[in-house]
Amino acid sequence: MAPSAFFSERDNPVLHLVNSVNLAVDNAIRLAAFAQARQEGLTVEQAAYMAKELTVNFNRRGRYGAVMNAWFPFSNAAIQGTTRLFEALRNPALLAGLTVGGIGLGIVQDMVNAALSDEDDDGELLYDKIPNYRLERSIQIPDGSGGQTNWAVPVAYGVNVFTYAGSQISKVMRGVKPADRAFGDVMAAAASSFMPTDTAVPTVIQPTVDVWRNRDFFGRSVYPED
Repeated sequence: MAPSAFFSERDNPVLHLVNSVNLAVDNAIRLAAFAQARQEGLTVEQAAYMAKELTVNFNRRGRYGAVMNAWFPFSNAAIQGTTRLFEALRNPALLAGLTVGGIGLGIVQDMVNAALSDEDDDGELLYDKIPNYRLERSIQIPDGSGGQTNWAVPVAYGVNVFTYAGSQISKVMRGVKPADRAFGDVMAAAASSFMPTDTAVPTVIQPTVDVWRNRDFFGRSVYPED
């Protein structure tokens, strides 16, 4: 198979299958939403609009959508996803549930992981050495290794801010992180979740900036400084 054919849905049967399954699931959800909306008394036009806008509408790009996607891939999906989340959070019950439930879950998972974690040679818990980027995006579940490794359950963008805030509150309560640093980390997590781009630097020149800073996306050194 030629390299170009690997990315072609026509020539790559695996890619064609994945795309077909995704399309079927997406359309099934939209159809179910349309049918339910009609049962609730919405007109055909209103129900169709709601079903179309239920998830990311890739036909909605705006005047500068193509330009933004060229400089910052997936920015259109990120903007629409954030918009959908804020629309959902207008519901007071959902907002209260996410706030109390998400923060509570974050606190509980941090306390449990800390209680089951072993100490490293320097006296610090192995669990507390897990990088922030992992804690931001997932719930950590102990796997019996004493905190050295954990099972990670991904959390949706936006929703992850609540669980991450809970874990940072727990770290302050346990005395392993000062309150000002924990607050800064939560604000950084919120910015990365709700901003349409991961960074203000266009993706095409991001590798150059990483080399200049000697830091990659995960905070690791690109090259040895010695």
